[in-house]
Parts: sequence; C-alpha cells; structure tokens
Amino acid sequence: MPRSGSTHVVRLLGNWEGVQRIGMHEAAPADVIDSGRAMIGTIRNPWDWYVSQWTIGCGGTGLLHRVTTRDRRTLQHGPRRGEIFDPRPWQRVYADRSARDVGAFRAWLELLFDADATGLAMPRAYGGSDLRNFAGWYTYRYIELYCADRAALHRRGAVSDVAQLRELARHQLYITHMARTEQLGSDLVQCLEQIGVPLGTARRKRILGAEPSNRSHRSLPTEAYFDDRSRGLVERGDVLIVDQIAALAAGKPDLRPWAPAQAQR
Repeated sequence: MPRSGSTHVVRLLGNWEGVQRIGMHEAAPADVIDSGRAMIGTIRNPWDWYVSQWTIGCGGTGLLHRVTTRDRRTLQHGPRRGEIFDPRPWQRVYADRSARDVGAFRAWLELLFDADATGLAMPRAYGGSDLRNFAGWYTYRYIELYCADRAALHRRGAVSDVAQLRELARHQLYITHMARTEQLGSDLVQCLEQIGVPLGTARRKRILGAEPSNRSHRSLPTEAYFDDRSRGLVERGDVLIVDQIAALAAGKPDLRPWAPAQAQR
C-alpha cells in the first residue's frame, strides 16, 4: 500500500536470501494470491495517510497528483463520455509546495470525497466505481490492492453501500497478516514470527531499529490539517480502515487464511 511503509519493508527485507520482488504498489498476481502463502499488508491511520498523499502531491509527485492535474481533456469512455475535465481546481489545491496551507488541504479533501469531481478526474478508476458515492479513496485502494476480486469495484451494484463493502472484504481479503505503519518495526517482527520466518537477533534488531523510509516532509502535525468536517469525511468514508486498525489494536484483526474457493462466493 503506497504511503503506508511498503518502501520501508522492501528496504528491510529486499536483500534477504530467497526474497524476490515481484512488484511495487500493486496487487499480487492471481497465482500468488491462490498459492496459499501467508501475506503481509501494511495499513496506516487514514488521517495521516491523506495528509501524506496531499503532501507528496504538493511536491509534484504521486499517482493521485498525476491523474488529477493532467491537461484539460474530454472524457472518451464511460457514462460521462464527452464531458470535459478541468484540472485547475486540483492544481490550485496542490499549489503550496510547503504543504502548510491547511485550507488547501481541506479543499483537496473535499474534492477527493466529491463523487462528481472524482467521476471526472478518475473515470476509469475510483471515479468510475460506486465506492466514490460512500467511501474514500484510501478504502478504494485498500480493496484494489488487498482483495482478490478487485473487479467487483467496477461491477454496477456489486458494492454500493458499506454493508456490501464489508461483505466483499470479509470474503475476498487475501492478506493474512497486517502491520500498522505507526509501529511498523514491531508489527513486522510479529507478523514474520507468526508466519514462522526465523529472524535471529541481528535481523530482529535491524528491523526494530531502522529509521523510516520515504517519509513525506511537513512541519505541521496531522491534527492541524483537520477541522470537524474534514475529520468526519475520513471517519465515515474510510470506516473499513478505521475498524481494521481498531481490531488490530485490540489484538483481534479481521483477517483469515485465504482459500481460492472464496472467490466463488
């Protein structure tokens, strides 16, 4: 998952003997998903995650920045074919390269949670999914990367409310272990030990002592960016993420072994 410690995990584990990097910031291939292997995913406090996404966008990088700030264009596909996308509102909310303008951040978040705005900006991804009407972009990416049947995101009526979203995650999530970004070292060690990976003292110490990788740089704390309205947008729109993090904190993660037969449910 981008902006949730995946680069750090790759740095820590990438040079281990027998480790093979298949991809980055993308879903696992079907044969890997159906292999029965243990799978570790990373998950981050969604309020932090959105601030991090906006911050890198202010620096001119990131997937979301790229797809929302491209040139003015006429949509060529989907139900909104022929409509014109104007990137200027998105470009304006990314204009502060210091990432200190909390008003710009909140305006960006409003755009991101606006079904009409995302429908024009991302018509073949989040903006073309029913999720844009009730769930946040983080939740869309969570399902897209961590669920086997990610095509359900674009089947009309398949995921049209929170209840259906929870059902999809319950049956299709192929991640068996989850590490929280906020305590990535200790969670990663725990996940690896649960899977049965022998760490040894040196590896364990290196994981626990490593400095975070690929951090976004901002001078304000996360809470400074949110008011009641923007905080509520994330709380309601990314309730699936919020609940999973709470379950992890309680030691009762909503995770289970993946079986290919689940794809038929």
